[in-house]
Amino acid sequence: MLPGKSKGMKVHVRKMSKLKTGRKYLLAFLILIFLTVAYLLFRLAMLETCDSASRVYIDSTEKNGNVYYLYGYQVGFQDKVYYYELYDSPPIFSKCGEPIDKVFYSIHYDDYPSYPNKTDVNYIKSIALQLNQDEKLKINYSKDINEDVGFYKIKFNEVNNNE
Repeated sequence: MLPGKSKGMKVHVRKMSKLKTGRKYLLAFLILIFLTVAYLLFRLAMLETCDSASRVYIDSTEKNGNVYYLYGYQVGFQDKVYYYELYDSPPIFSKCGEPIDKVFYSIHYDDYPSYPNKTDVNYIKSIALQLNQDEKLKINYSKDINEDVGFYKIKFNEVNNNE
């Protein structure tokens, strides 16, 4: 044995060496967990969440040399609200159904104007395109269920010609 070194020192050095190796593995494991969590959070952030309703093509009409496109959509689960959107050029939508182009005009369908008294129901009879008015679309309502054409089945059957 060399002077100044004892058997007890050798055991202590071996324990320290094993302890350093264990810390290296623990550090590598923690880095791996951190990278995995960071990757998962990045992938989650890249997912596009869609809250909007999909637009449905309903009809189109030509007026003054321009084609106007009518789309509809609904929002809500219990109390649904229906909207018509008018475009003055073919619309382009995102993956979530949001319009990329500007909406020319939008109007909602009010089937229960006397809510919460749901006895006075409005049915959709027709829709008018009124380019010379502030209200570009006008929904013509009926109280007769037999005249109801349905929200998504409506057509431009009345075009205001006072332009």
